[in-house]
Amino acid sequence: MSYHVMDLVRERATERDWELIFDSGPNGDLRTIVWEQRCHEGAGEPLELEITFNVDGRVIQTEKRQDGKWHQRTTPTHEFASTAVHLETLSMI
Repeated sequence: MSYHVMDLVRERATERDWELIFDSGPNGDLRTIVWEQRCHEGAGEPLELEITFNVDGRVIQTEKRQDGKWHQRTTPTHEFASTAVHLETLSMI
């Protein structure tokens, strides 16, 4: 049995009450997963968190949207994702 970054992201999202609303599945070179977190009544649209993984399971982009607009984004500056990108992704959850 193996444990991947995607498993850690899913555990963190579950702990923080994020609801999975889209998973592109492991097709092609990228896998995109989108979570949603409901805001308190009257606080606007739910927060959305979109995380894109490469074929190796590394985070290649994380985007948080609020009220349907880009709010915070993380993209690695090198070809390979670094630990800092993974930690920032987890902190956005």
